[in-house]
Amino acid sequence: MKKTKSLYFYSSLFIISSIFCLSLVVPVFSQPRGASAAEKEEIGVTQPASNKIDLPTVETPEKVYQLKKIDPNRIGAEASYTTFGGFRPIDYVMKSPALGVGQRVEIYQEPKPLDAYMIMFKEMQHTYSDFQGYWKGNVIYEDCAFRSIVQPLFVRAYGTEFTLSDPKESSSDIKGQLKYTIDYRDVYREYYPKYPDVKVERWVQNDVMVITTAKIQPLEWIYTSNIGFRYSTVNVKEQDYRWDFSSGDEWRNTYYANQAMAFNPRCEIFWQGEYFKSEHDRCTWSNQPDHYFTAGELRLKSKDMKTSYTGRFSYSIDKYSPFSNTFEKYEIWARVGRDFNDRFNAYSMLKYAYDHTRSEDNGVYLSPAPLWPTPNPPLPGPFDVTAIALMSENRVQYRVYDKLWIQAGADLGVGVNLSNFDNVGWLAGLEYYAPGVIRVDFGWRGNQYYNIDDFLTTIYFKAYFFM
Repeated sequence: MKKTKSLYFYSSLFIISSIFCLSLVVPVFSQPRGASAAEKEEIGVTQPASNKIDLPTVETPEKVYQLKKIDPNRIGAEASYTTFGGFRPIDYVMKSPALGVGQRVEIYQEPKPLDAYMIMFKEMQHTYSDFQGYWKGNVIYEDCAFRSIVQPLFVRAYGTEFTLSDPKESSSDIKGQLKYTIDYRDVYREYYPKYPDVKVERWVQNDVMVITTAKIQPLEWIYTSNIGFRYSTVNVKEQDYRWDFSSGDEWRNTYYANQAMAFNPRCEIFWQGEYFKSEHDRCTWSNQPDHYFTAGELRLKSKDMKTSYTGRFSYSIDKYSPFSNTFEKYEIWARVGRDFNDRFNAYSMLKYAYDHTRSEDNGVYLSPAPLWPTPNPPLPGPFDVTAIALMSENRVQYRVYDKLWIQAGADLGVGVNLSNFDNVGWLAGLEYYAPGVIRVDFGWRGNQYYNIDDFLTTIYFKAYFFM
């Protein structure tokens, strides 16, 4: 008992002496008068340099936005952003410069747009002697002839992309990339049925693009620019020599530019332009077509950033010099999209298309169809035809597991001045998307042309590696 009391006594004495010593030491380290509360609460701990531990840093790649490139099989391009990083093997050896390599494979069929079928049929009325009876109003056209026009465009494409990034892109408000693309593709039924002898074409394309993004101070606007040049050679692999309407081999020089300005995350304007000059020197009618294209968009988002509204207008004209033939196309569309959550999104789009083609140099041959050489010169047969169509596109996408998505869609196309090719379409597909590593898109599409009782089925497969 006495030992316990003695322990309590010495313990109390130790605590009291400790408090007294601290009261003498603390004022020496007190903050100077006028110091803020935040400064008073800071505890500074220094450590000798020899004992300092360097923790490894995780580098996040700088994003340089590329406006989606122009598809050579369409007039114009979809207006959207994609980011290109690529697999950068040189980064394992040295950090600068940053070289990216990406690969894509695309094998797909797709139905031609409703207005394309309409304009082709109207041209055929004035092109082949077999159709002159209908052209003169003496023959009632049968549905089977319309069904012969319904053919899908089929493409096999392989592309390799090399991107050289600005090694100092993270040190300023201006970032840039230089991208080179080599693209091989086989295109089937590109000109069917206007040139029925062309069965397949082989495209070889070399494309160089300069990508630039900049933040405009002090407004905080984001400016994106893509300027590029593409050289394409088109070789006709297979022909049916019963006809001599071949388009022949083609050499094409394309210049294009895509520009976007984002004033804030909810408002952006977009513009794109394209010009190419083609040469057809190895065909029946040597010609050098000129193609001009321009488009503009206004993109808006709701306050919660989940709903997007996009309006677009585009115009293109092709001049088939030295002939007095032209093709013009106008498109206007409105699109509304919604991200309901991180798993489900959808959009709806309504499009108006107006096509107009004029030919002053068209020749009308008396039936039967001409054989070469022919002693009878063609009679003048100029024509001026239009195609007007309304189209609706609806898509939904749902993430079922991790990076796996399912897709579905329903489309409707109606011709205003020709209803034979009116159709209802369906789409179903799967997509696996791991950004920067792999993206695989596979699906089926079906279109029912109900006025001529024809059904067209198509499939698509697209894979992107390190993109």
